[in-house]
Amino acid sequence: MKLSIWSILTVIVVCLLLFVLFHLYGLINKANNNYAMVMREKASMETELKKAYENKKNIESELIIVKDERESLASKIIDFESQMQNLTSEHMASAKKMTDEITRLKTALSDREASLPKKDAEIKLLKTRIRKSEKKIFELSELLSTAKGKTSVSLDPITITDQSVKIRAKVVEVNKDYGFIIINAGSADGIREGDTLYVYRKDNLLGKVLVEKADNNASVAKVLYKSLAELVRKDDLVTN
Repeated sequence: MKLSIWSILTVIVVCLLLFVLFHLYGLINKANNNYAMVMREKASMETELKKAYENKKNIESELIIVKDERESLASKIIDFESQMQNLTSEHMASAKKMTDEITRLKTALSDREASLPKKDAEIKLLKTRIRKSEKKIFELSELLSTAKGKTSVSLDPITITDQSVKIRAKVVEVNKDYGFIIINAGSADGIREGDTLYVYRKDNLLGKVLVEKADNNASVAKVLYKSLAELVRKDDLVTN
C-alpha cells in the first residue's frame, strides 16, 4: 500500500519534532549542567570571598595590634633613652664618688706606709719586752724546779703578810705538774717571800699558796694543797 504524501509529511514532521525535542533536551541538559557548574563556582567564589573578608578582618586586627605594639615600643624606647641619660648621670656621679674614695684610700695607704717604720720600732720594742718576760718566767720556773722533790710543806715557817698592805693580784700562769702559780704582783706591791696568800674566784675561797719567790712585779707561789692545783685558773684573784 502506498503511503500518502500527508503520511510521509507527518512522519517527517514527527521526526523533525523528535529531533528538535532531542536537541532541545540536550541543550536544556547542557544548560542545566552549565548552570549547576556556574552555581558551584559561584558558591566556591562566595566561600573564597568570605575567607578573603575574614582574612582581611584578621589582617586589619593584626594591623591594629602591630600599630599598638609599635606605639608601645616607641614609648618604651623613649623611656629607655631617658633612663639611659639618667643612668649616665648617675654613673658619672658614682664614678666621681669612687674616684674620691680611691683618692682617700690612697692617702690613707700612704699615711699607713709612712707609719710603718714607727710600727716596726714598736714591734721590736714589744719583742724585746716579750723576751725579757720569757726570760724572767724561765728563771722563775728554774727556781721552782729545785722544789720538785718536795712532797709536803710545813706550815710552821709560814708567815702572815702584813695586813696593812692590801694585796690584790691575779693568777697569770698555772703549772699543775710542779704545783705552782705565777702572780702579776711582787715586792713592789708588798709581797714578800714566805707570805701566805689566798686564791678566790667570785668571792669563793679556793685555797692558799706560799710565796717562794718575789720579784719586783711578779711572784711565784707554791700551791699548798694538790686539790688547789686542779682548781686554780688564770685570772683568779689572789689576796692576803
